[in-house]
Amino acid sequence: MAADVRAPGRWLSHGYLGCLGTGMPFAIAAKVAHPSRPVVCLVGDGSVGLNFAEFDTMVRHRLPIVTVVNNDRLWGMSAHGQDLIFGAGRRVVTELAPTRYDLAAAGFGCHAEYVERPEDLRPALERALAAGRPACVNVMTDPSVIAPITIAMVGEATASNVMGTEERVQLPYYTDLE
Repeated sequence: MAADVRAPGRWLSHGYLGCLGTGMPFAIAAKVAHPSRPVVCLVGDGSVGLNFAEFDTMVRHRLPIVTVVNNDRLWGMSAHGQDLIFGAGRRVVTELAPTRYDLAAAGFGCHAEYVERPEDLRPALERALAAGRPACVNVMTDPSVIAPITIAMVGEATASNVMGTEERVQLPYYTDLE
């Protein structure tokens, strides 16, 4: 992901790895700190599941935060890390269902948008921002697209350096830890 941040105090992130599930709590903090500014939270489908009830918090406290869910039906970093290290077809426990997070968020009282085509994203975001209440924009994305940061973290790991003659465990996202 890339962001064009044009002024200080406009971007809040946990960094490139770790702190899974912090997006929605960070968005709530940003909105409370700056109630007059629009707040957009970008999360993955795995991450949003960790704090999904924060939609209820947003509704109860009337915090019009727009949460955009990148729904690729994967624990993407793990799935792609496994593909890069172990080869295609050797993933374990990384697939997710094509969950309708928009409908679940609507159950809390949020504005809901479901996006399947790129050209529908902008109008969905405009409606969500104009809704004046918490919103969930569930964007179905291509699960085969690998984030550049995942490639960078895996580095030059290959099946040959993972399955060497020594008894070692190669962890995805980390280079050789000798």
